Amino acid sequence: MDLEKISQKITSCDRHEILGAVWDILGCTDQSIITKLAPHVDEFKKAVNKVDLGGMFYSNANHFNLAMSYIMHMAKGGCRCFIYKNAPLLGPVAEAKRNHIRILSSSSNNERYEVCYEVECQYCGGSFFVTETHGGHVPWFQWQSHSI
Repeated sequence: MDLEKISQKITSCDRHEILGAVWDILGCTDQSIITKLAPHVDEFKKAVNKVDLGGMFYSNANHFNLAMSYIMHMAKGGCRCFIYKNAPLLGPVAEAKRNHIRILSSSSNNERYEVCYEVECQYCGGSFFVTETHGGHVPWFQWQSHSI
């Protein structure tokens, strides 16, 4: 992740560039890189405050705010799994493919159109119970931290 490009994208006032940078940030697990963005969070918020980030069913501003919170959390020594409780569009199967989590078990509840997962963070070992709900335009994920 190129810090200069991230900064340029976020301050560009272009919704697509900003959201591209947001997903770059949320995908990064290198604490040293993320920490270098921390001094710029207020500047980023000020720049993006003027931009309508859109989002039909879920405001894209939520993704931006999560990315800024993630930067500050990582700068304090936190773990990537911080993002899950506030990321209803991040699914455990995709996160497992990216090697961020490990799926310990899964089960289906066809009557409720749900799939439930027990997962573990690959970085800190934190565990989550994830409910994937279908029935709308996209699947939604509810992440709850717990001890297995």
